[in-house]
Amino acid sequence: MTAVRDVDVAVVGLGVLGSAALHSLASDGVRALGIEQFALGHAEGSSHGRSRALRFLYHAPEYIALLPPALAGWSALEAESGQPLYWPCGTLFFERPGGPQLALKIPLAEQQGVQLLRLTEREAKVRFPAFRITAGSEAIFLPRGGMLDADACVAAFQRGAAARGAEILAGAPVLGIDLDGDRPVVRTGTRAVRAQHVVVAAGAWTTRLLPGAGIQVRVTRQTVYTYRPSDPAAVGPDRVPVWCDYDRLWYGFPDHGPGLKIADDNPAGEVDPTAVDRSLDRDEERVLSAYLRERFPTVDLSLVESGTCLYALTPDHDFVLGRLPDAAVSVVVGLGHAFKFAPVIGRILADLATTGRSRHPIDRFRPDRFAVGEAARPA
Repeated sequence: MTAVRDVDVAVVGLGVLGSAALHSLASDGVRALGIEQFALGHAEGSSHGRSRALRFLYHAPEYIALLPPALAGWSALEAESGQPLYWPCGTLFFERPGGPQLALKIPLAEQQGVQLLRLTEREAKVRFPAFRITAGSEAIFLPRGGMLDADACVAAFQRGAAARGAEILAGAPVLGIDLDGDRPVVRTGTRAVRAQHVVVAAGAWTTRLLPGAGIQVRVTRQTVYTYRPSDPAAVGPDRVPVWCDYDRLWYGFPDHGPGLKIADDNPAGEVDPTAVDRSLDRDEERVLSAYLRERFPTVDLSLVESGTCLYALTPDHDFVLGRLPDAAVSVVVGLGHAFKFAPVIGRILADLATTGRSRHPIDRFRPDRFAVGEAARPA
């Protein structure tokens, strides 16, 4: 250890949630340092790529309550960055009659005042000529949903944080977080960072950094595929929504470059985040490409690229978000659906670090809930 650094708040992990927290802290004038184990803009975790969904259909009101401030935050970041970050193309969900997902989530959305349209198969085809829902399905369209450019959003948070005085240390794996002294200390290979508070936004690596916190996380490898359409204009964000097939839990995005994206939201097998197989699964690709051609029968498709990302799943499939009891540490684990909430989660983490409180409803996500034996909730 060759250097000791004192800061007000250290943020460990600069994916979208850690970068958003660093941005909020810097906006408040807090002396903050962000630490990232990989290079900035890396593809090793859960925040990379060109697209993430913003949807209003959830299993609990706490998520829906966080969406309006998240949308406001994205608008502010887009204005600050001077580049497009969000496409309000809407989100389309479809499921065969009698399925469990829409039956659970539509009443909750309506109770929360979410605008939604019920579409028949024919109405969906008229509204989105290039796209077909599964024959016999019921469809729900949410006009306020849309798509975020993931890489651009993360970079915008980081640039804004740096412009406001935050420091960023990249390529610096954290070896441990010591909580025994009067202030927590974050140890890397070259320095110790003493802080009044530490924010841990390390995703799949959370339990390695906080082994005694009782947080339960299962890490899975998820795959995504991108296909170049023969007519990109027919399947752009002005013609095609973000969509999800609730029968299969497969979802996809319109083409805003380099093509149409499809991904499998079913949790895959558990993996070690330090040793992930990122090779192309030819059998899976064939199945998904055949399925995608059914959804887009009017255009020819050719594979552009495949990729992987990591889900960090809790037993109840809810976030971890809050302060650790008896420690100057706040932690977030966003599962596979946190990206859209990044502006408001960043604000929550900044407030927890500086005041110990948040005005947003986050008790459902408290980090100690597994230690007290809370029953699993439906996802």
